[in-house]
Amino acid sequence: LQAFAAHSPAGVIVAGTERLENLNTMVREAGCPVVQAIDCSLKLDGIAVGINHKQAAMAATRHMLSQGYRRIAMMGCGNDIRIRLRQSGYCEVMQQAGLFNEDMIIWQDGPPSIHVASRMIRRFLEKHPDVDGVVCQSDDLALGVIFECQRLGIRVPEDFGICGFNDLEYAATTEPPLTTIRVPRFEIGYKAAD
Repeated sequence: LQAFAAHSPAGVIVAGTERLENLNTMVREAGCPVVQAIDCSLKLDGIAVGINHKQAAMAATRHMLSQGYRRIAMMGCGNDIRIRLRQSGYCEVMQQAGLFNEDMIIWQDGPPSIHVASRMIRRFLEKHPDVDGVVCQSDDLALGVIFECQRLGIRVPEDFGICGFNDLEYAATTEPPLTTIRVPRFEIGYKAAD
């Protein structure tokens, strides 16, 4: 941000800056509008455009509960603010339902991928064969879970519920179609640029 500001831009859009301790100071001193595309619930200086990741995960978890799933896991990779907020939303809803179990959080450091999710859910199901659903922190993870369920002969959604996050293009064309949280990425980018 300091390097960009040195070139007197008309504006700057930043994402993934939650780890910068002096971000608010840099935003105030940038000399141009700085838009942060992250989570709209965070208290940030300047302009922030995004969704409320905690509320979105709460909606996903409530939906899974409304469909009759009870032993619902949460699968994620990485440790950015969006991941932490989504996990917090899942935990809160499961606690309110009296169904929270810390062992139901499946987490791995590193980037999410279809292959990583397949491996993670297989190992998890070996330890917890009674789990009946999973809220995934990305559609890539959810697709990996779908593939692994198919390999294991687990019927989705009859025996095992899956919810993704982002509503990527392929979500509607998977078999079965993937239930997912739609993140309006185009609209966020458009509004940030506007």
